[in-house]
Amino acid sequence: MLHSEKRVRILALIEHCAPPRTIVERATKPPADADYERRLRMWAADCAARALHLIAKHHVDYLEAGQTIIAARNFAKDLIHKTHLAQFATLDSRPKTKGKRVSFYMASEVKQAAAMTAQADVHDAARAAAQHACNAIRSAMLATRRDVGKQWDDELNWQIERLRAWLSDDEPAEWPISAADFREIPTSFFFHPAPQTQPAESVSFEYGTDGEVFYRKVPTDVSSCR
Repeated sequence: MLHSEKRVRILALIEHCAPPRTIVERATKPPADADYERRLRMWAADCAARALHLIAKHHVDYLEAGQTIIAARNFAKDLIHKTHLAQFATLDSRPKTKGKRVSFYMASEVKQAAAMTAQADVHDAARAAAQHACNAIRSAMLATRRDVGKQWDDELNWQIERLRAWLSDDEPAEWPISAADFREIPTSFFFHPAPQTQPAESVSFEYGTDGEVFYRKVPTDVSSCR
């Protein structure tokens, strides 16, 4: 596969150990081709997904954030239309589950990270998603009184390595989200090709024994889509 010029530049920055902030700022600065934007969205989704487990006890917030990340990934794979993605981009970042102040802030940061993955303009949104994910990790470390500085650096380093992976020819597997928690598929996951007078396709999830999510397109009647 041929590298785009921008991919080459960003990979070179990573190889030369440029500061993480510099790498992220340049990697998320437009313009870019469609393939690069797809990779960038998948990277942002991984950043948000890595922080998702922090709010597993905030059941409603956890499900909302997880569904938003899944929608962002499906849009990047061309499985849903941008009009359906927009429904997830407006995710309310205010946690619905009450808790301690640190827990409330952490849930808010995770939800904001998820919402950023679903924005139409992926460039600034990807950078924001990564930042909110780092903020969530930081608040979790504060709550457990761990070395916040080290955890922050570790998260930044992971994000850069993950960016390298997504910009490489051999793309990585998506950062996992517990499949069992997302068996309910929102109606907005329907995919409507133009024109809508033709049969549409909906996305069906299948689950492997190890919890991995597989996607399968299934013909459906457009009239049944809401």
